[in-house]
Amino acid sequence: MLIGVFMMGFTLSWLRLVDWGTDPFTNMNIAVSEKIGLSLGTWQFIFNTILFVIVILLGADNIGFGTVANMTLIGYICDFFTWVWKKVLPAQLLEYPEETGNINERLLIPHFSGDYLWLRIVVMIVALAVFVFSAALYMDSGLGVSPCDAIPFMIWSKLNKLPLRVVRIAYDASLLLIAFAFGSKWYIVTILMVLSLGPTIEFVGKNIKRWFSFVLVFVVVSTGVMMNPLKSYAMTDEEQLEYNKGLSVQSNETANWPQGPVVGAESAILIEAESGVILYEKNIHFEEYPASTTKILTCLIAAERCKNDEIVSFSHDAVFDTPRDSNNIAIDQGEELTVYECLQAILIRSANECAFALAEHIAGGHWSEFAKIMNERAAELGCMDSNFVNPNGLPDDNHFTSAYDLAQIGREFFKNDMLCEITLSPRLHIYPSAKQKDEIVENSTNQMLSGKKYEYEYLVGAKTGYTEAAGSCLVSCAEKDGVRLICVVMNDVAPEQYLDTISLFDYGFSNFDKVSIAERETKYNISTKGSFYTGVDVFGNSQPILSLNKNAFVMLPKTVDFEDIESEISYNTEKAEQAAIIKYSYHGRTLGEASVDFVKSGENGGYKFDEEVPESVAAEKEEPEENEEEKIVFINIVKIGKYVLIVGGSAGLIYLIIRCITNYRRRHPNWRANWRRDRRRKRSGKWTADLHSEARRHKAELSAERKRRTKGRKRVNRLFSNR
Repeated sequence: MLIGVFMMGFTLSWLRLVDWGTDPFTNMNIAVSEKIGLSLGTWQFIFNTILFVIVILLGADNIGFGTVANMTLIGYICDFFTWVWKKVLPAQLLEYPEETGNINERLLIPHFSGDYLWLRIVVMIVALAVFVFSAALYMDSGLGVSPCDAIPFMIWSKLNKLPLRVVRIAYDASLLLIAFAFGSKWYIVTILMVLSLGPTIEFVGKNIKRWFSFVLVFVVVSTGVMMNPLKSYAMTDEEQLEYNKGLSVQSNETANWPQGPVVGAESAILIEAESGVILYEKNIHFEEYPASTTKILTCLIAAERCKNDEIVSFSHDAVFDTPRDSNNIAIDQGEELTVYECLQAILIRSANECAFALAEHIAGGHWSEFAKIMNERAAELGCMDSNFVNPNGLPDDNHFTSAYDLAQIGREFFKNDMLCEITLSPRLHIYPSAKQKDEIVENSTNQMLSGKKYEYEYLVGAKTGYTEAAGSCLVSCAEKDGVRLICVVMNDVAPEQYLDTISLFDYGFSNFDKVSIAERETKYNISTKGSFYTGVDVFGNSQPILSLNKNAFVMLPKTVDFEDIESEISYNTEKAEQAAIIKYSYHGRTLGEASVDFVKSGENGGYKFDEEVPESVAAEKEEPEENEEEKIVFINIVKIGKYVLIVGGSAGLIYLIIRCITNYRRRHPNWRANWRRDRRRKRSGKWTADLHSEARRHKAELSAERKRRTKGRKRVNRLFSNR
């Protein structure tokens, strides 16, 4: 009996690994426990106790120890081996359940990755075979049956009309229907067990003496084959951290680029907030689960579309779609908070039900409709690797983003002073109101805040995130000496996300300078000595028409001189006031850009390079010669002049054509009426007749003229001949 109980627990844990279920009884319990909000262990104990009482009242024999054994030993053995598999099996073989609030999360139950389907099938077949033999061995012990078999056994004994097999299949089918009704996803193995396991166990039970020795040998061999070869490939958190640190850092591969720190995150990025220039990149386009960092997009959209004093009502879905063991502030259905209070709850305490409610408030329907708004806004912000399906980051296979995309969202998020201020708040405090009776006080878990373990003095704002699947994630912003940086780390190992973020901020502030382009640029210019390098002064002493944007800058590595960076000019601009865009890069890495703008009437002329240069810059530049003439930024005036001539010539040609048409109409005021008359005559046939008549008349006139001229010549000839 003990061997049978042990092996049933052992093989049930293997069935969990294939993620295809256990038996109808367990599937039903899992589905019910998820709906009522109790852990599977608690609900199974309650349910088994109810079954035990029912069986006692019905008067069954030999059920006491068997029922108790199932309530305790099998469940505990199954949970124990589930924990063992997590420690023993290689990380690449396993996937972990996401935050759904069920027992899988509480026990961190893994299952085989979908990439290893063949392994899942083999394990399922082996586990089912061992389960059948061990269950038969247990039943043959004479110490009762399991609780799920006790009820059909008692029904069969009372009816005494139907075969036990029929009663058991009917009972299992009813459990299957309950599992379907409550939403259990494990149907395949459930159906197989309903159709085959019960009769198979009975058959083996009748022949247990014959099979007993085979069962023991099979169990020992299969256990050794399944466990021993895999032990050496186990990966702990420390090993996972070392693996992540071994991944390449793409920015470090650029020649003469400041070498960035080795971080434990799978993906990481550091950018300058205003320009978006990437200073550090490591797998920035990997698709990752964002966990609660999703909420910065939700809160950004809310801040853009809602007023702080708008009232948000909490629907049934907003409350009950939030797993009980996920982050929440225990808001009940029908209660109300303001938009600002929801933002506080989301950004300070990462409250998932508040994210659901705020999404419903904005979308005007179910929270799932908010995903379309999220994806549209993400695309507007320049995201390329994202697909959002919920507003809070609760795990979903179709909910993912990248470090690059989170940084683009962060650029807009950290522009909002209110949102930044909320993220820096160490405590959430919501006071009671007419629609919300509780005083809510919760502390932030962000360890980078003031007074916390990893406090960072230059922090502007931050949002944390964590799930088993996503790992530890952190999106943060810091500012020092006028330079604002945004850092994103994803799929890190706690507490390394804080250490990695701090090391990246320190790297950015100490290895890059924010350099004004207008104060350094000398490539694109003209002087009174030469206009566009032609030796002719186009403008003379007139005011320039173009100027370089004085606010433009590049993030210049301290290992690189400004004269060494590459520049490329483009005349394709989106703004009418811009003549061109100059883009700066170093070995293919973007450093910044500057626009060349048309000078408005009345403004001071183009930028002069020797004008008010800061001391830090002047010290690095050579002293200008006394007679050196002023230089003004200028962009291809010849090309621009050609465009002006083409446009002007086209306009003049159009004007001449219009004038010609106008003069013709003045000289021939009835030209259109005559044209219409001729067209009507032609259509009616008169036009052809008139033409023929005119031709005959003209021919007659020519003939008469010829005759007259002939008669005249003859007369002249006679006169000469008479003489």
